[in-house]
Amino acid sequence: MELLQPIYHFLVYLFGGAFTFAFFIVSLFCAISALLSLSNENRVFFVRICRGVGVGLSIFGFLLPFRGISFFATLLCVWWTSQLFSFVPAFDFIQAAVSTVLTIIFWTKRAFMNDSSFFEIAGDITVYVVLPIVFILVKLSRGSDQLTNSRKSDSGPKIPLAAWLSFLAKTVSRLFPPQS
Repeated sequence: MELLQPIYHFLVYLFGGAFTFAFFIVSLFCAISALLSLSNENRVFFVRICRGVGVGLSIFGFLLPFRGISFFATLLCVWWTSQLFSFVPAFDFIQAAVSTVLTIIFWTKRAFMNDSSFFEIAGDITVYVVLPIVFILVKLSRGSDQLTNSRKSDSGPKIPLAAWLSFLAKTVSRLFPPQS
């Protein structure tokens, strides 16, 4: 019986992790879709939500040094806030790409090189990685490219996020047809 115990644990970890990861991805796509529809229907409210997320991100970012986290993370939070407020509208796409890469590198390294609890790591990644990336993706998508002031130029690349999510929904409905 003790021979089967490691196999059983491996299978539980494998399937539990796979289902948890799949649930996270589906939840993320649902949130992006909801934010896209909100940004297209009520742009002023979406801009206010973006600014609220930016303020919250800055507040939590300024508290990071008190937890013993590098000041670089605070600078990343302030950079995300400046993007959510559109303080520097030039090169929005490049700024978002660079800040996304730097944020993922910093927080992934912190998650694997630290003895923090799982809940602390999950909270940090949700607040400092997932939340700003989702809002910037929605802000840069094609349907919400007029969200900011008129000083923003339309010359940068746009992300066709609504079309991609629609294609993904059609593909999933073909693979798993609804039961009636």
